[in-house]
Amino acid sequence: LNPSHHNQENAMKKILFALTAIAALGATQTTFAESVGTTELARTQELISALQADKRQVMLDTLALNPEQVSKFTPIYDEYQAEMKVLMTAATKLSNHLFVSDYGGITDEASKSIRKEAFKLRNDRLALLEKYADKLDKKLPSTKVLQFVQVENKMQVLLDLAVAASIPIVTKTPNTIK
Repeated sequence: LNPSHHNQENAMKKILFALTAIAALGATQTTFAESVGTTELARTQELISALQADKRQVMLDTLALNPEQVSKFTPIYDEYQAEMKVLMTAATKLSNHLFVSDYGGITDEASKSIRKEAFKLRNDRLALLEKYADKLDKKLPSTKVLQFVQVENKMQVLLDLAVAASIPIVTKTPNTIK
């Protein structure tokens, strides 16, 4: 077995564990709605930081860059991760808003606002990945940049899955509140 492949598997397992923890933050609507605030956001941000640290190692293991390439890649990747953390924090705040809104009953106005913000965040995330792929393309072979995009996409899908599993479908709407 390739040692690099084994390291990548271990790092991916750590990421899956972190994603499971993020999904567990959803708990129940009542519990979540009661605990929304700075504590919940801080816990989520800690998990995001841990996830980002593991993502970095998975990325480096997968790309198998030479030392010169690593020195070009890491500052750009760290910059990307810092910007991505801002988007992930905004997504967490949006999820919190959705939980609270649904717990008390969501209006059409709130639904529209949340929907628009969710689409904006998804588009911003894609634009950010493209922006940094273009930056990396100026410093690394395009094959390495493609690998970066592929690994990042896979990790984002895992994160999206964990988050989606923790967010219930809206139930309390103007049609259901009596």
